[in-house]
Amino acid sequence: MKKLLYLLIFIFVGCTKIPVLPPKVELGAIPTSSVINKVSPIVSDGSNVVVDMTLTTDAKYSLQVTNLLGHELKVVGFTAESSKVTKKLNLSELKSGDYNLVLIDIQGRENKTNIVIKK
Repeated sequence: MKKLLYLLIFIFVGCTKIPVLPPKVELGAIPTSSVINKVSPIVSDGSNVVVDMTLTTDAKYSLQVTNLLGHELKVVGFTAESSKVTKKLNLSELKSGDYNLVLIDIQGRENKTNIVIKK
């Protein structure tokens, strides 16, 4: 009789639905400004490309270098710590050619500019 009681308790507890809370994902602030102000130098050997941007503080962004077909070659994810952000990129591993520099915010808005690597 005790075994039957234990079995019923085991089945009852095992079949009880336990609520599972979804994990909280922090996406940062909602971006209102996503602008590439300046890329210097536009034509370079790729060793030191400086990107000046105006962004929303505490918002998350992705800075991507793509070829002209849109294939990602380098991706840098970051959170804007102030409204004026400067990122230095080392693109010396890329071959000579034309590339897109794409700034994407968490809402999917893109801001593109071109850069040229000449070796």
